[in-house]
Order: sequence, then structure tokens, then C-alpha cells
Amino acid sequence: MVQPTDSFHLGSQNAANPPSNNLLLALHTYASQQDENFTTKAFVHLLRHMKVHDPQMACALLRCVSGGLLNVVEEDCPSLKIETQQTFREGIPDILITSPRHFVIIEVKLDAEPGSTQLDRYRKVLKSRREEHRHLVLLSRYPVDPAETEKVDSHVRWHEIGRFLRFKVGDSRNTDTFLMQQFFDFLTERGMAMERVGWEFVRGIQSLGNLMGLLYEAIQSDKEIKKRERTAGAWHNGFYVSLNTTKPFLGVYYLKPQVVVFEVYKVPKDAAQTAGFGRVEADGKEYKWVNELDLESEDVHFFALSSENQQKSAEEFVAKSISAVKKISPIAATAAV
Repeated sequence: MVQPTDSFHLGSQNAANPPSNNLLLALHTYASQQDENFTTKAFVHLLRHMKVHDPQMACALLRCVSGGLLNVVEEDCPSLKIETQQTFREGIPDILITSPRHFVIIEVKLDAEPGSTQLDRYRKVLKSRREEHRHLVLLSRYPVDPAETEKVDSHVRWHEIGRFLRFKVGDSRNTDTFLMQQFFDFLTERGMAMERVGWEFVRGIQSLGNLMGLLYEAIQSDKEIKKRERTAGAWHNGFYVSLNTTKPFLGVYYLKPQVVVFEVYKVPKDAAQTAGFGRVEADGKEYKWVNELDLESEDVHFFALSSENQQKSAEEFVAKSISAVKKISPIAATAAV
């Protein structure tokens, strides 16, 4: 069965206060197929800017990202080079930090683990260098096989970067505070920075259950839907619905719980663009059509509606999405089961 897209991840951002003007999140929608490269380059941009405009904070962040190995002071910053995708015979490290005394390779991983020989090859690069301080660092989102972490000098998790930024935002200067906040919000919205669990958790889970109830009633009332399957996972919550020859997903991603989505997989790109609303997205080597209901939109005012009008809003959203599926040539949009 086609699963909801992997480009969405569990987020810890407070749904009542999502970042509304984040350039990185906006640009990331156009670079989702280059997720790891985009995140790496955005992080390096932050480091480079801080190195020039707030060397003290840059030194602290460099110590954080290296697991304390890169012990630099403000006077070192002018001579530090922070680069991406530098080519060596043994490979292309994601981040390379160098100075007359330092040579640090940082391998960045989001969803994947390092290749079987990748870290070994970078270790060979380090052995060929003559700088006083040579280190290999692994920066990953998830825990990594202990056999791989033994190959590096330090293993740092993205949530540690997020925690650093969370407590340091406001301590920096001018644009640095803005850029730090932007990158922190970017990590948080994508589930890569952790925040404390607040009292909103209980009511939030109850409201999620209520929303699922509204969506279930909406698909129950639509005669075009032949079958309904409840689905929930680490990143999503909702339903698969059998509609002619398609099996769309209706529900929410925890990344953006305020947005209800209706997704149809394996659609012909040209046909999907004729729907007149929603959007077409690349999904691996194929395409999917996505329609969204933003519950926080000023055009919807969903949370201010009565329960009856909320139900009506959900039913109208489902009915409109189904009308588009018919137009998108459902035979060609057959989903794998």
C-alpha cells in the first residue's frame, strides 16, 4: 500500500503557534527531494554568518556541532573555513571545517545511516592531514548503529543543535537572532528539535480524536467511497478510502496537525494539473495530487465554528476533493495495495 509521504515528519512545534514567516520552510517545499543537502547548506549558512557577525556565538555553536571537539576562540574565526561538498578521492564530506590548526569532517544524516565504508574512507582523509586537530563527526537525526558511531570521534544529534539554538536565541545580535530563530523553527517544524511536553497535550489528543470523528462522518456520508480503512503511524493519522480505482489518504500529518490533507498517489502529472485547485507534487519517480484544508485559515475560521458547521466544512472539503479525483483520470491513478 502506498503510504503517506515520507517528506513529513513528527514535529514538536506547538500547533497553536506555528512559524508563519519562515523562509527556510517555504524554500524547503521546493527542495524536498534534496532534503539532506538543503538542511546542511542552511546550517552552514548560519555558521558562516555567525562567524563574521557574532564570533563568540559561532565558537559556541561549533563546539556544540562537534561534540566539544572543536575548541576555537573568537580570534580563530577569521581563519576558519566552513565549506560543503568538498571533493576528495575518498568521498565528498557534507561539511568541512578547516583552519591552520583544524581539519574537521562532519558527515550529515537525516533519515539514512552512513554507507558501509563511508566513515572509514573519511578516516583515511584525516590520516593524510597534518593539522594539529583532526576530527571526524557524525551529525544525525536518529540513533545510529553503534558499529558506525565507533568509527567517529563524536556523534551529535540534530536535537542537540535545536536545544542549543533554543536557549541561545536572544543572546546573539541583530540579524543573528533572526537567523537562529529561523533555523530553530525549521528544525522544530520538521521534528528535529525537541520541546517540552506541555499541558496542551491532553486536550490536543482529545481534539485530534474529535477531528478524526468529523472526517469519518464526512467519508461515511459520501456514497462515492466504497471502503474506509483507519490508519495511524508515527507521522500521520487518518483514513485510506477506496474511490473507484484509487486509494487516497485523508487525514493529518503531525508535522502540520492544523492542515487536513487529501492525497491521491500515482497520478498522471498533466491530468492532475487540470483539477483547478490543490497541487501536484513529485513523489519519488511518480506524482501525487494534494488538496488541503487549513483549519487556522482566516477564510475557514474552523475552530470558531459550531460542531455542526465544522462537520459541514469537513464534508464540503471531502466532496470537493472527490470531484477532483474523478477529473484526474482515476484509472491511471491506481494506487498499489
